[in-house]
Amino acid sequence: MRRSIYGATLFLMFTLVAYGQSASNDSTQDHKGAIQNARHDLNQDVKDGDKAAAKQEMKDVRQDQRNLHQDVQKGKQDERGARQDVRDARQEQMKINQMRMAAAGGGRGGRR
Repeated sequence: MRRSIYGATLFLMFTLVAYGQSASNDSTQDHKGAIQNARHDLNQDVKDGDKAAAKQEMKDVRQDQRNLHQDVQKGKQDERGARQDVRDARQEQMKINQMRMAAAGGGRGGRR
């Protein structure tokens, strides 16, 4: 029963890590598309000679870049946290196994 609980815990952790990676990739693609659209609008405003709109578009581009960077950093932080959770789960399982082996009468020197 302990093995099934341990397996389910590891599966859950790996699933969360995989989900976090795919979610960060999707948000990155969304932001990149927004930045490209804003740059296109900026170029159009510059060509048309509309300085006020171009200035606003430049602010939007910079804000989109800041948001993209922040989202990437948050994604990396979430990924590190998920990896740490997996490591903690493995350590807990090792402690449980060590206690079980000690209670069973030793480790390597068992019956012959």
